[in-house]
Amino acid sequence: MKATAAVALPVALLAMAGAAPTEEVPPVAAPPRAEVGWVPVVRARSAPVIDGAAGESWSPAVTRRLERSKGPMPSSADIQAEFRGMWDEDALYVLVQVLDDETTTREGPVPWEHDSVEVYVDGDGSRNDAVDGYDGNDRQFVFRWDDPVAHATKGASVESLRFAQSEWEHGYRMEIAIPWSTLGVAPGAGSTIGLDVHVNDDDGVGREDKIMWSDGSDAASSEPRRFGKAVLLDALEATEEQRATLTVAAPDLGRELAGEPPLRLQYHDIRADAGGMILPWSHDEPAVAYDQVIRLVWGFWRQMEDCPNGVKYYLQHQVWKPEHDPRGLGGDQINMALSSWNLLHQYLGDPGVVADMRLQADYWIENGLTGPDGPWPNLPFPYNTDIHSGRYDGDMVAGKGFLQPDKAGSFGTELVTLHKITAEPRYLEVAVGIADTLARNAKPGDQDHSPWPYRVHFETGEVFEKEGVRFTYTTNWTGALRLFDDLIAMEKGSVDDYEKARTLVSDWLKTYPLKTMRWGPFFEDINTYSDTQINAGTLARYILEHPGWMPDGEEAVRRILDDCDRKFSNPFWAKYGVRATNEQTAYEVPGNSHTSRQNALELMWAEATGDWSRKDRSVRNLNWATYMVAEDGRNRYYRDDIWLTDGYGDYIRHYLRAMAAAPDLAPPDQNHLLRTTSVVRSVEYGDDAVTYEKWDAGSRERLKLGEWEPGEVEGGTFTWDPETRVLEVESGSRRVVVRRAES
Repeated sequence: MKATAAVALPVALLAMAGAAPTEEVPPVAAPPRAEVGWVPVVRARSAPVIDGAAGESWSPAVTRRLERSKGPMPSSADIQAEFRGMWDEDALYVLVQVLDDETTTREGPVPWEHDSVEVYVDGDGSRNDAVDGYDGNDRQFVFRWDDPVAHATKGASVESLRFAQSEWEHGYRMEIAIPWSTLGVAPGAGSTIGLDVHVNDDDGVGREDKIMWSDGSDAASSEPRRFGKAVLLDALEATEEQRATLTVAAPDLGRELAGEPPLRLQYHDIRADAGGMILPWSHDEPAVAYDQVIRLVWGFWRQMEDCPNGVKYYLQHQVWKPEHDPRGLGGDQINMALSSWNLLHQYLGDPGVVADMRLQADYWIENGLTGPDGPWPNLPFPYNTDIHSGRYDGDMVAGKGFLQPDKAGSFGTELVTLHKITAEPRYLEVAVGIADTLARNAKPGDQDHSPWPYRVHFETGEVFEKEGVRFTYTTNWTGALRLFDDLIAMEKGSVDDYEKARTLVSDWLKTYPLKTMRWGPFFEDINTYSDTQINAGTLARYILEHPGWMPDGEEAVRRILDDCDRKFSNPFWAKYGVRATNEQTAYEVPGNSHTSRQNALELMWAEATGDWSRKDRSVRNLNWATYMVAEDGRNRYYRDDIWLTDGYGDYIRHYLRAMAAAPDLAPPDQNHLLRTTSVVRSVEYGDDAVTYEKWDAGSRERLKLGEWEPGEVEGGTFTWDPETRVLEVESGSRRVVVRRAES
């Protein structure tokens, strides 16, 4: 599976994201040719009744999801599908279950342009390797929703076919029986046939999306080589001899029988090293690949379109879709972007990153604060209940007037950082207003009540309640801690009140979550309690970055990380040395953001303790998360949507922190400022010098200089490791110049 050829990533996106000129773009290892799907098709214990009910007779059949598309995968809320296959001496049986948010009844001569299922079969398994390669036993059958007639192409007969369809809560089902006599073959146990299943989605204006199982090019209608391979078995309990034979003849099927994962992950075929451990999709070297995905993701964000009202798409929506998603903003979306962009700015030196930070902060301040009155004044609303109104006015679940104080604390600390970058007074003023409200409303809390509630009405002070659950508790308070830390250090605002509130929330975190390990909730679209990896992880990072906050902080972080492993670790890709990280207990699906966060934290803990024993696993997990990024910078949550939180603001920052903790993961041939104890206001990467300005005069920076060796540092002292190419600067000036050594 390891490729050695090289191709280029999309040059336009890389250039937009601040990459070197075309000839200097690092080569990208070409992924192997996409494998067709494999599926074991078991003998039916009794022929299924073809009535659309999907009865118990289907229970032995193996399920396959349709996870390919010619273009971007459509939203999982819009269309999903899976199928099962069985056989006996008389027929091939196929059950297709479709999740479709809007089914339509349509007529017309082209059934595949409407809601429909296509089943492709090659009776002898030859899968002719030619365009227009259909022979006498190749068939394309089409079954349109709410249409009693089966359809076939190329003059094939549908007389003996039997099929039935039925509605279910989220879409429709198709049960299909295709007699072997229709195909002119009589296969038996051990035979291989060609098979593929496609589903078309029509929401009222013709086909908008198509998802496929094996063929990712939508060429199966003329090219049987695109079909997958189905092996007919008497039962799944294969003997060792059968298992060995199948592994030779059909590698994916051997993996399936062993309960192991497939070869493809999200947008890319999995690439592995000689030991079978996962590599990034774009390059053998993580240090090259991570830089590439960072640039691709930023490039996609930068070129994202405006909504019809002229506002940037990412200021009004939480999920990107080409047709525009109907949901509003993600609750922490702007905060996440501001956090990532601060690190990205120092990494790239691109003033456009700061410009985007200002755009987002300005828009939220101007269109989303509660106002000066009431019990919760001057806090940001996290959601736009009227999506294109241009206003944030409530909470996605609780509705208008409700807000999330934890997200306000995070916004406050990001505004302080933006003030330090830009010297803009307004950002500091708004941050002080947020801190004043939080300090005034802080309470001691207990095991069921955090110092501030999770969802509260800004005007009435009512805590949101739904189905007997009162949202009085969350553990996402590191943003508030950082806000108080910043303002106390700057001596801005009501310092005495901030110190009291900081002590109160610190004591509560140490007394309750750090002992109970209850880490929820966080996410704007969840209406019940759910433990989350993000709340645990952000507190772990705070402890690592503030070693005086509690005694035995490193041991506490280890307990947090181990608890996250127990609760959220997903072993499905263990074959490749990967344990991805699920988002939360209410949604046990591994995520790009959560996996990268967990493993960046592992590297930060390793740097703090000197225990690097988990590094290789952490790097493999970071490699896994690169597969969520397409070649054009779309970053899709696994088996879900392109979330502008998980794929962008809550993604880039974890790779940059991983590089700072383990600089061998930063590009080997580029210059980058990886970390500072201050805030970088500007940085310029020149041919002979790296020049940066920052907020504090006294600070420490870590740079990786891959392009040249340093000769002197103006504004500080330094140590240089020529083997790792890491430069550590102890600066005493707000402006530092690292000059290239004379050759």
